Amino acid sequence: MADKNVTPGGIADEGGADDTLKDDGGIADEPKEETGGIADEGDQGNGDDEPARDEGGKEKDGGKQQEPESYELTAPEDFPLPAENLDSFTTKARELGLTREQAEGMLAWHREFHGDVTRAMQQREAAVLQGWAKEIRGDKEFGGDNWKETLADSRRALAAFDPDGSLRALLRDSKFQNNPTIIRAVARIGRAMKEHDFVGQNGAGKSRDIPLEERMYPDMKV
Repeated sequence: MADKNVTPGGIADEGGADDTLKDDGGIADEPKEETGGIADEGDQGNGDDEPARDEGGKEKDGGKQQEPESYELTAPEDFPLPAENLDSFTTKARELGLTREQAEGMLAWHREFHGDVTRAMQQREAAVLQGWAKEIRGDKEFGGDNWKETLADSRRALAAFDPDGSLRALLRDSKFQNNPTIIRAVARIGRAMKEHDFVGQNGAGKSRDIPLEERMYPDMKV
């Protein structure tokens, strides 16, 4: 007759009297509450030591986003940003959660970057203008010894067809007054005016009473 104080072990238990005193339950037994398990209900939080975080990984303060730091930025004296641009930059910096120090650092970097870009553009423009000057001065028809005459012919055409100076202002502002293609075209117009005594809009010069079609197309026979 078996000792009723001894609990038989399981099929995987190794022998030993002490092992028989353990009651770990069988495969059909209900789990004990203190053991817990992956399906047990309980505190599903992030842990006592782990703060709650939002989707971006930033800590939440009681489930609410912290208000951005309030500050106003001032543009450096050598980098006078328009007021609306500076306000827009400041607003975005605050939205991104940047501190004043971080925002000022970004503004300083932007100033340096803008300066580098501006200098590069100026260098490219200077190189283009030098290339244009070299091309037109080396042109056998319009440059060299003919350069002064080219300038005179060009100015004659512009004086006749640009009485208010708007075209000349456009050419100066865009730097295209130095473009070889523009110079050749305008100089040819001024040369034709000189050769055929063409009268411009400002009335400069006098017509030789030659019909317009003959002055425009002297080689055409009617």
